[in-house]
Amino acid sequence: MTDILATGRHEPGRKGFTAAYFHTADELAEELRSVGFDDVHIYGVEGPTWSLLKAAELQAGESLIGSPMFQAALAAARAAEPYPELLAASSHMLAIGHPSGRRTP
Repeated sequence: MTDILATGRHEPGRKGFTAAYFHTADELAEELRSVGFDDVHIYGVEGPTWSLLKAAELQAGESLIGSPMFQAALAAARAAEPYPELLAASSHMLAIGHPSGRRTP
């Protein structure tokens, strides 16, 4: 597991998962800029507390959407957005940008 953290590479067949590269938020933003996107923003889709929420759901045997715990997890995700080093704690990241020279109104 530490090799995945060091290199970002996940080899196929390992723990039943496919081949993948896990970007850091800074790497993902730079990749978009390198292909001509401006005004790039990176978001952590689930936020840094997603695994705790998932564990609580498994324990409870039901979805916690709308619960106080879910609202706290959502607040933590929003609070983490300005900190690229926390975005990678989310299970997925979303990158948004505009093609160079084009802006939406």
